[in-house]
Amino acid sequence: MNGGLLHKRQQAGVTTVEFAVVGAVLLLAVFAVIEFGRLLWTWESLAEATRRGARVAAVCPVDHASIANVAVFNDPGNSGASAILADLTTDHVAVTYLDRDGNIVGDPMNNWCQIEYVRVQITGYVFNFVVPMVGSFLNAPEFETTLPAESLGLVPGVGFECFGAASATPICT
Repeated sequence: MNGGLLHKRQQAGVTTVEFAVVGAVLLLAVFAVIEFGRLLWTWESLAEATRRGARVAAVCPVDHASIANVAVFNDPGNSGASAILADLTTDHVAVTYLDRDGNIVGDPMNNWCQIEYVRVQITGYVFNFVVPMVGSFLNAPEFETTLPAESLGLVPGVGFECFGAASATPICT
């Protein structure tokens, strides 16, 4: 009888230690799933940002400020950091105008007639993990969307405008 009581005393803290080990592994797995989900959501949001920006670039005048603002999920006249993604700003947005062969059009304002495609890229974005880990940030890959140039803001009989703001008329050379 005394041997059974001694055996129970030796085992008294084992369940607490087992719970601590299993609980730590379980919490690590839960936080890893949450962070991976945030990472995928951020990547998809960056891809959507390029789609939004390219759509606006296809119908607004060359280098209009609204392109970058809309790309980062802001109102057309609202510049600055994104309301949706932390640390995403209009500085991460690059707009390029391409000719029919996919070459960059130099000086798009003066070579407006050569523009066939618009490309919007998100570059230099850094994803920060909430749960601290080794290397708690990850450089995002470059996201881009290319669309055919549509009106580029030209409204027949009116001139060039985007979101109600008129722009100077580009000249074809």
